[in-house]
Amino acid sequence: TIAFYKVYYKQHFEDVQYRVIAQTTDTFYVHKNGGSLAGCYKVSSVATDGKESVFADSICNDNCENLSFPNIITANGDLLNDAFRPICGPKYLFRSGELDIYNRWGKKIFAGKVEDGFPEWNGTNITTEVQSPLNIGTYYYYLKVKYKRLYRKDEPKVLRGWIEVSR
Repeated sequence: TIAFYKVYYKQHFEDVQYRVIAQTTDTFYVHKNGGSLAGCYKVSSVATDGKESVFADSICNDNCENLSFPNIITANGDLLNDAFRPICGPKYLFRSGELDIYNRWGKKIFAGKVEDGFPEWNGTNITTEVQSPLNIGTYYYYLKVKYKRLYRKDEPKVLRGWIEVSR
């Protein structure tokens, strides 16, 4: 008779060691891994006498790199579309990266680090001593980001585009 199940996990495909992340009597388990889907799982059952079964086949999942941005922000303080941030692509999928915003003459006006989330740009010039609202117009972004992925070797992605600031 089965007493419970052990759920094992490893974050990257290349990792050798799995670690136990749960013991459950249910036949399902939801891993709240900060929202990330990347990782490999395997399950064993433990009998009432304490003997553990062989592992079921491992299952590996990866995060999707689907990321899109608005092409306009209103930056007027009404809390609707006030900042440049991803439309889709949850913040917990980013491992690291950099976001730079440039004006039409190529001068960098914003630099942010992608660490525990995505840096939001609200249409201000942060390179001056006092942050000042920028004129309405077109600005350009350069984003280099590394996602939380199943394979460590996955290279950072580079995205470039434009953003219209309106008030």
